[in-house]
Parts: sequence; structure tokens; C-alpha cells
Amino acid sequence: MPGKIQNTKELGVFLRQARKNQKLTQATLSGVMNAGNRLLGEIESGKPTAQVGRVLEVIQLLGYELVLVKRGETLG
Repeated sequence: MPGKIQNTKELGVFLRQARKNQKLTQATLSGVMNAGNRLLGEIESGKPTAQVGRVLEVIQLLGYELVLVKRGETLG
């Protein structure tokens, strides 16, 4: 499921799909994060004001990592 993500909406869609692929509910993942369903819902809907630390936590809990590549360059 790797891909280029250009905005918070695309990141939210990616994270929602990753969660669903792992057969996790929002309630289950929110419980692991010790957060409310609302926070996860905001992240998955692409709310641009979501806390970066919490977004990174979701990424890691789903087994992914954030890799930044300078525009125009390739990874590797």
C-alpha cells in the first residue's frame, strides 16, 4: 500500500484503509492509543489541525513509518 501522499485528506484515507485491512475498528485502535474515537475520526477524515504526534502514533501502531523524500528525488 505504499504511495505518495500529498495532503491530510490522502493521509487520512490511507490510514483508514490500513486500519480496515488489519480488521481493526476505530474503537479498538482508539483504545490502544488511549484516545477517543473522535480523535481517530478526525485523523482519518484528514483534519489538517490533527496533532502531529498523534498522527505519527497511528502510523506506527498500524505498522508503517513516515519517510520524507525531497521533491524531485527518489528514495534509495
